[in-house]
Amino acid sequence: MIEKPQGLFKIGDRAADRSTVERRDLSPDRPLRAQCRHCNEYQDLRSQRVEVDEGRVWCRCERCDEWFLIRWDDAVALGVAKPVADSSA
Repeated sequence: MIEKPQGLFKIGDRAADRSTVERRDLSPDRPLRAQCRHCNEYQDLRSQRVEVDEGRVWCRCERCDEWFLIRWDDAVALGVAKPVADSSA
């Protein structure tokens, strides 16, 4: 079971506090990367450090060892989650 962060807290300038739009290069020859929402460290995403829990995808940071949310599409690309079916078809 993943120990999720409880409550709201703010310490310094965290990635989750910034209003930026992430752009991704999803080329197959480049690794998926994400920024930890706690320590701001960029890291390559690996399926061994990703878990799906209650419909959300969590990744454990290699630097600070905290859990943070990543995109569902990234989990699909890593083979950890199944793609969401398009209901408009």
